[in-house]
Amino acid sequence: AKGTDIRDKKVTVSAIAGNSAAGEMREKIKELWKLIGAKMVVEPLGASVNPEVWTGGDLVITDEPKAALKKQAEEFLKALED
Repeated sequence: AKGTDIRDKKVTVSAIAGNSAAGEMREKIKELWKLIGAKMVVEPLGASVNPEVWTGGDLVITDEPKAALKKQAEEFLKALED
């Protein structure tokens, strides 16, 4: 993995999906990061939402996923400072 642009970079990911909360994707991305040498500094976040949240082309989520995303973003930004 020498010479990759992401090697030794700090990473995280957020995903919004149905019942799975993108669990399989989050596990696969962690495997990929390990392979290419990226540094996961905040656990990937998955949020489950009902299909109705995708109406009208806009994502409308409840307070719980919003709060989790905000917390993850704050933790990631703090990790970038270290």
